[in-house]
Amino acid sequence: MTMTYIQQITNMVKASVHALHSSVGDEKLEEIAMLIYMCMSQRGRYYHNVCHIFGITAGCSNPIILLSALFHDVVYVPVDDMLPPEVQKLLSPYVEVDQNQRKIALPTTHAEKDSLVDMIYLIFGFSPGVDLSCRGGNEFLSAIVAVRSLEGVISRKNLMKMAVCIEATIPFRKDQNGRSSMDMLYKRLCNVNKKYVLDFSEDELVESIKHAVDLANRDVGGFHSKHETKFLEDTWNLLTESNYKLRFPLYTINNFCCAIREQYNFFSFLRPELIFSSFRNHPDEFTLKDMTIKAAENLECATSYLRVKLLAASILAAIATLTGGDVPISFFVGDRPSETHRSITFEDFLLIPRVKVPTKNLNMKVYQMFDSGRAGKSLFDIARSPLSAYIYIILGESGVDELFEHALLPMDATCAKTLLSKLPRDMLKQVTYCSSKIAQTRAIRIKAMYETLKS
Repeated sequence: MTMTYIQQITNMVKASVHALHSSVGDEKLEEIAMLIYMCMSQRGRYYHNVCHIFGITAGCSNPIILLSALFHDVVYVPVDDMLPPEVQKLLSPYVEVDQNQRKIALPTTHAEKDSLVDMIYLIFGFSPGVDLSCRGGNEFLSAIVAVRSLEGVISRKNLMKMAVCIEATIPFRKDQNGRSSMDMLYKRLCNVNKKYVLDFSEDELVESIKHAVDLANRDVGGFHSKHETKFLEDTWNLLTESNYKLRFPLYTINNFCCAIREQYNFFSFLRPELIFSSFRNHPDEFTLKDMTIKAAENLECATSYLRVKLLAASILAAIATLTGGDVPISFFVGDRPSETHRSITFEDFLLIPRVKVPTKNLNMKVYQMFDSGRAGKSLFDIARSPLSAYIYIILGESGVDELFEHALLPMDATCAKTLLSKLPRDMLKQVTYCSSKIAQTRAIRIKAMYETLKS
């Protein structure tokens, strides 16, 4: 048996504070641990939750990195639907919250009398009046929560080291004028050190940025996972977290298509060299290169997987569009199985022909994930993807590429007819037959659609 999540957070805070030659009473310790646990356990947190904290801190003993990791995601406005009451109370002196517009901004004027908050402004390079829906807004607010929670417990210097670490977790930033985000963070920390006489030595300044790099790279460490199925498991948790409609059983085929398309677009345009941070050869050139190469491999595998999943879902969306309109996805593929219920499914009627496709036209890792399933469980989708496996083994990479341009959103009648008419005749026959067996009230309309399309 293991300790509860709250106990683990409590112990992590207590040990880290002690390692920084400070102490914290039980009441304050409980207050800090409960705040972290409450924030990271909001109902929309399917990826950025307490397990994420424990995952990115595994094997770490540095107290600044540990404390920063505990706080770095406590504010996540898009997922939490604004601020939890306890956090809003803590942040109310420093932000303007418009509940009607679902908007959080910094006041247009900023008094420097609160030196700790002013330091955070400077560390993040933020100005008064900034709309905090911008990049870095969640991290900025998380840093304020961290500093306010630990103020009086650890030194101001250590509080700023934490703020620097949390700032570094703003992901996927391009160089500006030949300077990396870590170079600019170093410069801003130097300015704060000079303005507020924090007594950082040059070695401490450099070390603080290197610790920030360590946390930043731990935070995106899933990108260089050795196992593609684990990377996809994380991706599916992010899909649930960023698409609230997928958290409910009645999400529709088009809801699913939109979520997959959004993630596919993100992965397609994400440059692997933007994922990991470095500062003054930390991590060293070879380690950074290995991490980047593995991330590129995972991204390639994931985009191929998502492309086939989106094509399969788009085919179902096309059938739905031409036979009565969008419906919950279970209407066409069957219910998601549970311990007490298993319905008939699309797979029950799907006959995959014994056709040997040259493996050079397939990414076998992608096919195996369709056939055997992703790692872990998903709230909205089964791990295996029989329809995607069928489409992939019949069409191969080149065939999927040809049809993918017709997987358009939103799906209308014209797009639906074009996509279905491009399918190989046997594939069209199979998917319409399977659909008619599950969506029984549309069986006659599905058959009529098929007869029209094949002629």
